[in-house]
Amino acid sequence: MKIDERVLRDITERLSGKEITAAKALAPAAKMRKLDATQGFSAKGIPGYFCGDRNAKTVVVNLNPGMDAALADCLWDIRKDNYNQTSPQAFINDLYEEYKNFGLRDAARYDEFDIKQAAFLIPWKDSGITLPQEIDNKDKCTCLLAKKNVLCQKLQLELVPYASSRFDIVKNDENRKLFVPYIDTLLDEIFAKERKYVIFNSAIFVDFFKYYNDAEKTEVFKLGEDCSEILQNRKGKCRVVYIHFNDRIQKALIAHTFPSQSLCRAFGLMRKYGEFCYKVWLNHP
Repeated sequence: MKIDERVLRDITERLSGKEITAAKALAPAAKMRKLDATQGFSAKGIPGYFCGDRNAKTVVVNLNPGMDAALADCLWDIRKDNYNQTSPQAFINDLYEEYKNFGLRDAARYDEFDIKQAAFLIPWKDSGITLPQEIDNKDKCTCLLAKKNVLCQKLQLELVPYASSRFDIVKNDENRKLFVPYIDTLLDEIFAKERKYVIFNSAIFVDFFKYYNDAEKTEVFKLGEDCSEILQNRKGKCRVVYIHFNDRIQKALIAHTFPSQSLCRAFGLMRKYGEFCYKVWLNHP
């Protein structure tokens, strides 16, 4: 299912007063921690399908929007009035404008996750993203400008568009197969345009891609060997992937260490990790 088809289905359900069926269907796959025993994926909130420029040469894929599901559900009644509700497509047109320009609309908010994305991408040559050579968390102006550009000038995709504050997958085949349609959607969007860089920001994608290969009975994702480097007493890991889809091949990278909480404010260290990943990328033709 293409992103546009998924969006139309989900928004049509919400505008008719229903919960999002697809979000509810994923509940068995998420093992929530004790403090979040009732947490699941938001089935009432506005999903976050993508952000930025869908024609961008750089694509970054995250797991899902990190927000408490109950809070995301509550925000539906607050946010829906920002969009044209005369029809699902009119609503979606406004929503897409927001996704495209989110970096501008959100320019004044200091967000460490988005800034560390910018720091990571600094060493990636000709990414299509205008970034400074260094990012220091004491220089708020530079941080905010880098955040705006990294949100507007790349395409950011989410494996699952439905918000949750945890994404702890119960690792069994019954649960893994629930995510196969979402990988289909990612591949369709990634291969819709020529891309220079495609980066998956979590080691969990290794498990997803291995299962996807098994489910498809063909090797869509050809996984390279793990590469690691010590970064100030922390081990940074990544690997190159070759995606075979629609008679084309797209080189990609899995940045295993990107989600590490210890790197949240360590923008200098995140830049070094990005440089290491870029060198691994260059060493694979």
